[in-house]
Amino acid sequence: MSKASQVSSALLPGVPLLITESKDEFERIREALDYQIKPRGIIEQIYVEDIAYLVWEILRLRRSKTAIINIRTGFIRFVAYTFNLDISQRQM
Repeated sequence: MSKASQVSSALLPGVPLLITESKDEFERIREALDYQIKPRGIIEQIYVEDIAYLVWEILRLRRSKTAIINIRTGFIRFVAYTFNLDISQRQM
């Protein structure tokens, strides 16, 4: 392993994924950013990695928000069904 590769792998952490997330998806984002930005040197490569992590975090938060809203809506419907409530006029 070259000295540049050693420095690069020491400065660039592993992929920050949850067990439910796809490493391939993350790599596609990182590769697309790498292709577009074409970093020269370790500093620019760190910037690309940071951008990839930030994009991934934004996507994760959007997925989480959607899941929370879906769970809330499902719970409200479950409670309404269980207690025979009319929720047709209420906002969920």
